[in-house]
Amino acid sequence: MKNFLLIISITLFNHLANGQWLRGQIVELDTGIPIAYARLGVLHQNKGVICDSNGYFRMDLTNLSENDTVII
Repeated sequence: MKNFLLIISITLFNHLANGQWLRGQIVELDTGIPIAYARLGVLHQNKGVICDSNGYFRMDLTNLSENDTVII
């Protein structure tokens, strides 16, 4: 089984005055090739997204605390 290291290119920004969004792209570390349809979720929460075919995602962070953890 091949192990992959991932880089998350992340940009945090405010949206519509009260919401925050996490967005970026999941890629393979060595080649920079996007990881299509990777899943991201918030640990111990019922919240998550699936990347598109180019590894891009956008996750709404509204109502999460700074102690929550995003996992891939």
